[in-house]
Amino acid sequence: MRLLLSTKRTAVKALEEEQSRLQSADAVTDAVRQAVDTAWNAAAGGIALAHADDDPKFRVTFTRILDDRITVKRDQKLLAEWKVGTPRALDGEPAVAAASEDGGNVRRRRKAALRRKLESLSPTEQLEQLEQAEKSQRQQEEDVTSTRARVASVDAKLRSRDRHWRVVVGLSVLTHADTIPNFRRELDQIFTQRIADKDRPLLDRWRNQDATTSAPPPADQDATTSAPPPAETVLLGWVPRKLPDKKWGAALLDPAGKNLPSDLVGVSIMVTPKTNGDPWVTRIIEVVESTDDRILVRHEGRPGFPSPARKTPAMLPPDDRGDGAAGSSLP
Repeated sequence: MRLLLSTKRTAVKALEEEQSRLQSADAVTDAVRQAVDTAWNAAAGGIALAHADDDPKFRVTFTRILDDRITVKRDQKLLAEWKVGTPRALDGEPAVAAASEDGGNVRRRRKAALRRKLESLSPTEQLEQLEQAEKSQRQQEEDVTSTRARVASVDAKLRSRDRHWRVVVGLSVLTHADTIPNFRRELDQIFTQRIADKDRPLLDRWRNQDATTSAPPPADQDATTSAPPPAETVLLGWVPRKLPDKKWGAALLDPAGKNLPSDLVGVSIMVTPKTNGDPWVTRIIEVVESTDDRILVRHEGRPGFPSPARKTPAMLPPDDRGDGAAGSSLP
């Protein structure tokens, strides 16, 4: 009897260890899959934006898709800026270069005048001038270093903002393509023309996913009358929100007129954090609250992170913070 109990305990412990390793492997797989999906969304969004600049007809369709699918205020602001058009960052560089060349001429003239002035001073006075000049130079070097750091910080924020916009655009057009076959074919042709070599494996993966989901009808079914299974739709416009039990869910604000399915359980949604961070897709498992002002749902969790049931404040990523404030009591 004791031997059997000991054997059972050993087997249970081994099972727990295997389950723990499986959960870790699942988390890694989800994280990698999310990274791949985000990279493809960013690549697809960049291609669609570039093609919209070159093809007025496509831009009309493209703009209508973004108007319909982008509902988060932060992303709507980016959409409005895109419609107006923003100047390229390189536009000001020639003027800066010209100013630097003129500044070099001025510095050479000042240096010659200063050298003539120093020749009339005594050695002691020249040493005092040198000490003062070196001190001033060190201060200027510190100022330049500080300013360069600020420039780098702003540049990083701009790159993050640009990538976020491309991800949002890519997810919008790809989701639309899942429901409109003609648009998907047009988008596929655009990708073929414009895809970068480094992103071609992502395009192949997207095409393979389409081939996998478009399975042929059974042999005993009339192919002329059978309809293909509807493509899954990802609902946009959701933001992170705390649930009554203090766990994290998602909310859709002002849901009226957004053509939502009657049953949201099982539907995929894109959650967009308020702070810097890429949107991510999850699936609704429970509708907690539904009013005219908002719909609050519980979801399967963010890919690559522990499930909401086991999540603690210390484990939550910064992008999931509802108010985006550092040091907040929210996770």
